[in-house]
Amino acid sequence: MELALLFLKAQLIAMARQNAGLLQCALAADESADQLESGNAPLVRQLRKFRPPASMK
Repeated sequence: MELALLFLKAQLIAMARQNAGLLQCALAADESADQLESGNAPLVRQLRKFRPPASMK
């Protein structure tokens, strides 16, 4: 019985590490997306200046 508990504990630790790694990747991706969005904002403003307004027909 004790061996099964050790195995489950090892699995739990492995899953916690994997979860931490996935969370770290998600946070980095979110930060990267925020940076890209901030960088694109001036470009979007320039496009809006040059693009004529769309007509609603």
